[in-house]
Amino acid sequence: AQAVRLLPRFAAGVLLTTCLAGAALAYPLWIQFAGPQHVPNGPFSPAYFSMDLASFPAFSPLSIAGSPENSRLSTGAAEYNSFLGWPLLVVAVGCVVWLRRTPLAWAVAVAAVVMGWLSLGPQIVVNGERTTHTGLYAVLEGHKVIDGALPMRFAVALVPLIATLLVLALDRALREPPGTAARIVVPAAIAAALVPIIPRPLPTMDRPPVPDFIAQGHWRDCVRPGGVLVPVPLPTPPEPETMRWAAAANAAFRLPEGFFIGPYAAQGRASMGTYSQPTSHLLAEVARTGQLPEIGDAEREQARRDLEFWQASCVALSAGPYETELRTTLEALLGPGRQVAGTWTWKVG
Repeated sequence: AQAVRLLPRFAAGVLLTTCLAGAALAYPLWIQFAGPQHVPNGPFSPAYFSMDLASFPAFSPLSIAGSPENSRLSTGAAEYNSFLGWPLLVVAVGCVVWLRRTPLAWAVAVAAVVMGWLSLGPQIVVNGERTTHTGLYAVLEGHKVIDGALPMRFAVALVPLIATLLVLALDRALREPPGTAARIVVPAAIAAALVPIIPRPLPTMDRPPVPDFIAQGHWRDCVRPGGVLVPVPLPTPPEPETMRWAAAANAAFRLPEGFFIGPYAAQGRASMGTYSQPTSHLLAEVARTGQLPEIGDAEREQARRDLEFWQASCVALSAGPYETELRTTLEALLGPGRQVAGTWTWKVG
């Protein structure tokens, strides 16, 4: 009866919100889904970026009760979304049972189960082993926009949902008459469940500083604002470090290649990064192995074509692994370089 009374106002609010949101978001949504360089899919595999069922009762490697070994239950530290710990799961289930006459508790519990189930991806994985059991996320596969969400991100919703259960239980416990068991047991159980997942200080390490050539603005002597500077080695999705150069200069110059999502896969589908040019491959191999390649007229002509393709104005090599070998290779391709603020540069174009 209450729902029937609220339905007209609720429907009017939804209609008004839809119209306002549609007007405000129509253009940006068109840009995202139909604009220049749009992609029809996400580049990440739902089967890979899905939670391991064994991660839910485990403790995060970043919590005080966690173990570094538990990192194998996720794809990386950025995706520790489901490490709730078995005490919290037990307490959450106990809260649902205790609050079974509270509709909100059941709504939260059902939502938590659905979101946790979705986070398991299209095929259930248990303790690192992929099973033959299909997950709820399989229902979403193939549906545009929706299937672009990574399954493991659905587990993030468990945090506010479980927090709501705990608050409901605490609220009811504190309303019990003084001296009753619930006033002591419920807060104590919740505290005991939360203590093991208290986060430890994050391990950190210093990044290498941006070269003085960039930080002190010497790059302006080599490339005009808005021009293209080619760092060596060139940034790639696995190794995007030199993209920090442009960030440090407030994106005042452009860089070729690098890490981004664009329509470079088959049939215009999404990929990370773009095609690497032959000269980029050659320099990346020197940076990886330290082996000097044979440079002849063909390689020099290819370098000229690649620099023209990039619309490059300057090539820059800062201190790093195999710096001598990279400088030797660049001098064989482009001629003698000039050292500016600790960075070797070649003006081209």
